[in-house]
Amino acid sequence: MAEILNKEYLEQLESKYFYYQKFNKSKYSYCSDDFPYATIKNKINQYVKNETISKELVDGMCHFNIQPEGLFCNKLCDYFYYWIGDKIYNLVNSEEDFAKTIDTIYTKLNTHVEQAKCKCYSKHETNENFENVKIAYEYYNDYDTLEEHLKTNKKLCDADYNKYLINADKTYNSVFNECVNDDGPQYCIQLKKFIPEFPYNRLSSLQCNLTNVNSEQQYTHTVSATASSQLDDGHTVPSPRDMPGDIERTSAPTVTYMPEDTESTSETTDKYMSKIITNVSFPIGAASTILLLYKVITYNYKKYKYCTLLLILLLMKKKIII
Repeated sequence: MAEILNKEYLEQLESKYFYYQKFNKSKYSYCSDDFPYATIKNKINQYVKNETISKELVDGMCHFNIQPEGLFCNKLCDYFYYWIGDKIYNLVNSEEDFAKTIDTIYTKLNTHVEQAKCKCYSKHETNENFENVKIAYEYYNDYDTLEEHLKTNKKLCDADYNKYLINADKTYNSVFNECVNDDGPQYCIQLKKFIPEFPYNRLSSLQCNLTNVNSEQQYTHTVSATASSQLDDGHTVPSPRDMPGDIERTSAPTVTYMPEDTESTSETTDKYMSKIITNVSFPIGAASTILLLYKVITYNYKKYKYCTLLLILLLMKKKIII
């Protein structure tokens, strides 16, 4: 059944899930013992003037110490450039400081990475129009996944997904129009280093149909977790977000469908409850029987619990007296 595309799907795009997430989760312990962590962090901080970001950048460098050489390494290096740029673009005072930060990171990375591990070489030339180029780069690489999302789910989407798609498509086309000619700006020359075929393969526009989530279906982890965890015995079932972060998800987000017919549900409930009352005979102790029935009622049909429980108590009282 078709689902409504939302922010959860965007978080599972190749650019965010397979690449940026690796840098965001990287830590100091991934680096070798002789890696000059503090020295590099202080050097970077001279340009970005932000201790937190400087630490995050050096932590990101440490991921390459556990990443082997190969094709994935090459792609990872390209995304690393855009991940760095996104963090420092609004912090550095000039294009020169931007370039020095990039140069420091890549130089130190290649100097201290262990043998047979992933090495990166800078392709930086300019930070001109960086934010738009980054969006175009990601959109180009995520395009097949986005197209599959739309095809599989009948182009249904919520406001977040729709907003992302409109902005990404518009930005991509703007960059493409600038770079399609050989005499384009300098950032186009740089972009071709990352995607050589970029100006020769125009992507078709992607669109989705904005859908009211409440009227169709809801599939947030919060809803599904709440529905399944509120048991009478007080135990809580963990939601998917509480699972270990290192486990890579490959499936779509959890789907919770809204009830279709409340009247038929009520009718079925009444029949089922009367069946329970009819079949309860020869109670083994009044207290235990009442408790058992109460649990069944409150667990499955909470909205009927007060009137039905009263009815059961009256019936039980009759049986006990007899």
